[in-house]
Amino acid sequence: MKKTTWIIFILYFGLFVALGAIFYFKYLNKFFKSGAEPMTVEQISSGSFIYYNIDNNLYRLWPVWTIDPQAGDRIERFQSTGEVNSIDVSSNDDLVVYDAKTVNGSTEIWQVKTPSNESANLAFIGQKGLDEFQNFTKPKISPSGEEIAFIGVGNSDHIITFSTAKGFTIQTSKFASKIADFAWTDTQAIVFCTQNMPKNACYKIDIASGTDQKILEADVLQIAAAETGFVYLAKENETANIYYQNLTNGKNRKLSDLQSPKKVDSFSLDKNQQKLAFKVSEGSNSYFYFENVDGSNRFELSGDGKNIMPLISPDGLQIAYLRPTDGIYIENLDNQTIQKIANLSSTNVKLLLWR
Repeated sequence: MKKTTWIIFILYFGLFVALGAIFYFKYLNKFFKSGAEPMTVEQISSGSFIYYNIDNNLYRLWPVWTIDPQAGDRIERFQSTGEVNSIDVSSNDDLVVYDAKTVNGSTEIWQVKTPSNESANLAFIGQKGLDEFQNFTKPKISPSGEEIAFIGVGNSDHIITFSTAKGFTIQTSKFASKIADFAWTDTQAIVFCTQNMPKNACYKIDIASGTDQKILEADVLQIAAAETGFVYLAKENETANIYYQNLTNGKNRKLSDLQSPKKVDSFSLDKNQQKLAFKVSEGSNSYFYFENVDGSNRFELSGDGKNIMPLISPDGLQIAYLRPTDGIYIENLDNQTIQKIANLSSTNVKLLLWR
């Protein structure tokens, strides 16, 4: 090959590499960092989203009724860091935290700043100061949005809090138990519930003083802050029911009253912590109920007994749910009209949160 031919080839090759680098850093780099497809948060819309997981991908769905469910305009692949089991969104919607299962089987905590769509791995195996833990699960953001709490799983489980100012703090170092679930009840207090003790109980921890107080004894499966206390799901012999515990006056209120073989499997609270939807199972059939946290206005929603994973909307006026191998549907609570908003044929769909 002639010298001039080599020079021309090298010049063209250099130009090709330079243009490729410019295109990568300008258009593609940010999506590879966050795991998102080429659709930014701003391109979709502001407002609420339904978060769901399929395999190793976390998606969020913009639940607008006017968009055809066949169209992909309403769906964004939000992250691809592993299978997600729990997720939380800050009250101002600027921060998303979730746990993700790695290819090695461990579970990590991730955060995403939604204005920039930038993600960061917060807690993982080998993290300095967290060497005693093998997994990190159930991240939840404080009411102020300044701290994140999650469960560190080891020989004993512990509630760990994280903030930019303070770093990591183990809040339950005096306890030696497995933790079923926990909830922020205000910016300086967390209630957590044990699951492997002779008598399981829920304790309130004051973060500022480090003091703790036993609130109640129960085999709790799920807990969430609500009004001036918390809602919890507890096992009872062969069934499970939902309760509300008032932290101001100490009163306890039963929100469901089921007998075996019926039981509550899970519940979902609206953003204002005043309304809830819950799933009741009886054998292979499942039913959805709506109720106010004060115990009023309970009613059963329409369905064929096969729908699963109900999520209540942030304003408490709608419920989203999954029809397995079919898609995601929304039901209006005032007139019980139903609309399909996404076609999903996968058998591995998991609805997580509507915020």
